[in-house]
Amino acid sequence: MGGRLVSVENGEHLGARLYRVRIEREGQDFALKPGGEVTLGFDPDTWTPTPEQIDDYAVSVEQGYGYGPDLLGYLTQVLNPRRHVRLAASNAQDLWISPGRDA
Repeated sequence: MGGRLVSVENGEHLGARLYRVRIEREGQDFALKPGGEVTLGFDPDTWTPTPEQIDDYAVSVEQGYGYGPDLLGYLTQVLNPRRHVRLAASNAQDLWISPGRDA
């Protein structure tokens, strides 16, 4: 492949261990994307907003954003529903913009 390993990072998100590997090749950043079964989308039956989210949304509505005063209703309208899919493993070009790099 001819790339240079830039970093290996790990962390946790929603109770699952996540890993991210960044590789640089010919001046471009790439990330290794593992495949497998994943859950995507928004499930209104399992989401509870924090008081801060409710307050922030109320301010947004006052400023003319959103679709009415109900945050849950708004998110249900604008986000895709929850679903299970299988993603193929791949080498995906990294879409992050590094500091000092033009977009």
